[in-house]
Amino acid sequence: VRGLRQPALAADDTRVAVMVQGSQHDDVWIYEMASGSPMQLTLDGSRGDPSWDPRGLRVAYSCGATSAEGGVCVRDARGAGEPTLVAPRASMASFAPDGASLVHVLLDPASRTDVWLTRLSAPQSPRLLVRTESFEFHPRVSPDGRLLAYASSITGRPDVFVTTLPDATGRWQVSPD
Repeated sequence: VRGLRQPALAADDTRVAVMVQGSQHDDVWIYEMASGSPMQLTLDGSRGDPSWDPRGLRVAYSCGATSAEGGVCVRDARGAGEPTLVAPRASMASFAPDGASLVHVLLDPASRTDVWLTRLSAPQSPRLLVRTESFEFHPRVSPDGRLLAYASSITGRPDVFVTTLPDATGRWQVSPD
């Protein structure tokens, strides 16, 4: 049995996107929950982090497993068409509730990894949300779109923080340790 990791359940609970370990590289697969039927979504490798859009029509994932560039790609969940690179050199993307934007992390040598928001209609103009001198990772937007949760190593260990959206003002630690 191949290794499965990073499961992401579609909002309607009928499908799950997972990373499947392959002999050459890992790929994103989609499984129907009722039947267990698999469909391979990526064919040329993926670094992981699958995330469904709110309507279950698209999947975002960290692409470029076989290239130095990589980034966040979005693809039709039925496998139709080609993937679209929407955030070069980014990873750990998650759709906002409106399905029109993604939050993700981007490596910056000066500040490690930061949280950004990219509108799918204007991917060339991402907006910085959270930057510290520590690592920020695994951003997620609340169901109402008003809060952003993310992990950070600012305390010296991984902790979860929340800030407001869209302005990212304030920072509240919500994990005890």
